[in-house]
Amino acid sequence: MIIVYISIAVIVFAIIYLGIVAVKSLKELKPTLNHLNETSARMQAKVDAIKNETNQLSVTKSKIQQDVAYKKETFQGIITSSKETPKLMKKIWTNGKPAPQGEPFYHQIDRVVDKVLQIGKRRKAKMR
Repeated sequence: MIIVYISIAVIVFAIIYLGIVAVKSLKELKPTLNHLNETSARMQAKVDAIKNETNQLSVTKSKIQQDVAYKKETFQGIITSSKETPKLMKKIWTNGKPAPQGEPFYHQIDRVVDKVLQIGKRRKAKMR
C-alpha cells in the first residue's frame, strides 16, 4: 500500500513540476511571440507598400503605352500625309498646273496639315 501512496505522490509532484515548468516556459516565450508578431506586422506593411508600388507602376506603364500608341498613330498619319505630298508635287510639275480638283497646291497642303491636326485632336479626345 505504501507503494501506491508513493506512486501517487510522485505523480502529483510530477504534475506540479510540469505546471511550474509550463508557466516558466510561457513567461520566457511571451517576449519571443511579441517579437514575432511585430516582425510579422512590419513584413505585412512592406508587402502592402510593394503592392501599392506595383499598382502605381501598372498605372504608369498603361499611361506610357497609351502615349506610345498616340505618338505612333500621329506619326503614321504624318507619314501617310507626307507620302501624298510627292504625288501632288509630281502632278503639278508634270501638268504645270494644280491638281485635278483645280485648287492651288497650298490648299492641298493645308488639307494634309488639317488631316494631321484632326488625327491629333481625335487622339486627345480619346485620352480624356
